[in-house]
Amino acid sequence: MKNGFRQKNSIIIKLPAFAVSIIIIQSIFILAALIFGGVIKHARLNAYETFQNKVDSRKAYLELEMKNRWTNLDPFLRQISDELSQPSKSNQEQIQNLSQNVMDMLRASKGTGAFLVLIDQPLEVSNQSFSAIHIRDYDPLANDYDNKDLYMIVGPSEIAKEYKIPLDQTWSYDLVLNEENSDYITKPYAQADLSYDSTLLGYWSQPFNLSEKDLEIITYSMPIFDSNGELRGVVGIEITLNYLTQLLPATDIKLKNSLGYMLVYQADEASKYQPMVMTGALQKRYIKADEALIIEEENDEAQIFQLINQEGREKIYLSLKKINLYRPNTPFEEESWFLAGMMHEDDLFSYVYRIQKILAYAFIFSLIVGILGGFIFSYRFAKPIVKLSKSVRENRREEKLNIEKTGLAEVDDLALAMEEVSRERIDSASRLSRIISLLDMPIGAFEIRESSDQVFLTEQFLRIVGESHTDKTKFKEFLEEITQNPIDEEDDIFHIEGKDEKWIKLKKIEMDYVLIGIIQDVTEEVRQKHEIRQERDLDGLTNVLNHRAFKIYMNKILGNKAIKTAALLMFDLDNLKHINDTYGHKWGDYYIRESVNRLQIIADRDQMLLGRRSGDEFVLLLHGFDNKVMIRETIDRFYEYLQKSPLIFPDQIVRQIYISGGLTWIKEWPTDYDELLHNADEVLYKSKFESKGTWSEYTSD
Repeated sequence: MKNGFRQKNSIIIKLPAFAVSIIIIQSIFILAALIFGGVIKHARLNAYETFQNKVDSRKAYLELEMKNRWTNLDPFLRQISDELSQPSKSNQEQIQNLSQNVMDMLRASKGTGAFLVLIDQPLEVSNQSFSAIHIRDYDPLANDYDNKDLYMIVGPSEIAKEYKIPLDQTWSYDLVLNEENSDYITKPYAQADLSYDSTLLGYWSQPFNLSEKDLEIITYSMPIFDSNGELRGVVGIEITLNYLTQLLPATDIKLKNSLGYMLVYQADEASKYQPMVMTGALQKRYIKADEALIIEEENDEAQIFQLINQEGREKIYLSLKKINLYRPNTPFEEESWFLAGMMHEDDLFSYVYRIQKILAYAFIFSLIVGILGGFIFSYRFAKPIVKLSKSVRENRREEKLNIEKTGLAEVDDLALAMEEVSRERIDSASRLSRIISLLDMPIGAFEIRESSDQVFLTEQFLRIVGESHTDKTKFKEFLEEITQNPIDEEDDIFHIEGKDEKWIKLKKIEMDYVLIGIIQDVTEEVRQKHEIRQERDLDGLTNVLNHRAFKIYMNKILGNKAIKTAALLMFDLDNLKHINDTYGHKWGDYYIRESVNRLQIIADRDQMLLGRRSGDEFVLLLHGFDNKVMIRETIDRFYEYLQKSPLIFPDQIVRQIYISGGLTWIKEWPTDYDELLHNADEVLYKSKFESKGTWSEYTSD
């Protein structure tokens, strides 16, 4: 850290830094003039306007197609109305007579289809069938007047045969309406009582499929009246989405990788924008067709919005332009269609970013020139000082400092002062080390400085820890290894592994870029504490916890963590008195130790605590289990193990060790320990007197 501090304040850094700061200030003034002068802002506005103009132009073209071609059906409406007024003709006959009118309407409108539906029954839209004719031209721009380019979607096959029109693969004789395909008929038909002028009641449908396997289409339909004003059905044109997307070329906005156009639907002014017609794979990758668009206004004047709910990482911008579908005060004027042009942020602001890059390159070039010039000048001036610094840094701390002359009077005076300080420091450290040696105390010290790669160690440090390292990196690794072996219940005391067991006490303090530490050999003190603790806590015969220590450790275990499932068990060695009387107390002690060896493998060490309560009674804590079933299974496995691990008695008879047990559950902690023992005792003696060598579980009334 200190090295970094020095470097940042060196002449080699400061002179170039000064030159760079001047260049940066100049560049900031230039950039500020450009930014506050409105250059960048104006470039962004130009990007918005260019984007808006492209979308406006495409919207105007689409409106022209709609108004002048697709919806200009007046001449054909009059002809159809006159034919529908003919008396005593069936719907099929009138469809037959009007088929040529429908084909002429298709040719004139330049749509992809034209249709006429005659309705002579109430509309219920439940798989109703109606007399109809629906002719389609998949490529309306390439007319073939012998009708080979037309297909019949709906209508009598006799008409197809008469006009030599192929039947489409989705052809049906009558039009079958259902909930999915009926809006284009039912909506304009339901408004017929508002006016006898069909052109005021026209309706643009959202995309739908006429039948399950048909293409998606949109339609413009209106009610049709006969000459007497009687409502007879619905007439209109269709546009397939395949054809519509050809009129919205993505290259209009950008030649490559363009997001292109999308048609958006809004039910009314309060409704959300819903994608209606999506064009191209890129759109479908970024936008969910069944999810309303969430947009934020980016530029009010140009009507540019940011699309929020899109799947890409880069921002997407929309230019939304409303398409004028309906006249004012007509039934469907609240429904709105919008043409949405879409562009990625990088594409929209490519010119702006180009300007910014030019400015950035100019700034970087000026910066590089300033840095190189400053370094060249400062290096020649600071070379002697750098040489002095290197000499000081490489000098070992335990060696006296000797510095070569630099030829600069002020720097040489500084070097002389540093040599004197170095000699005084080494002499002082040597005196301190000798004083500690005279005290005859097992104490050592070390010092680590960030500015040096070497470590200062006292002689006592090396005597205490044995071999060590004066290299800073290796010494830190050595300290890290020591601190990996702390002693429980002891602060700052660690175990050093080696030929002989050794424990040290380590204290460290970190000051400004200096780490100082003291170690003390506490091996004898730790050994004495271990012996005292062993005599105090362990049972002399079995080497497990005595009853007093068991209670203390149990309280530590259950008090330091949340209880999952825990149980206290009492065990009694069956027939111990008989064994003592028969084989003697020495062999009886052996029997107890063998029993304890088996008890110690009931569960993992971190899930059990075993103690001796009295001569043949033992207490066991099971803890850290997920549920009671796991504890029960653990105890059952132990009793199965007892059966499979018998003991050879002195008379060479092989007998099983019988241990009776009683279990009580620990529901919370702290709780009454004596009551737990009483409950475990109670079920223990129930097991002992009913069937020795088994265990029972305490249940509260």
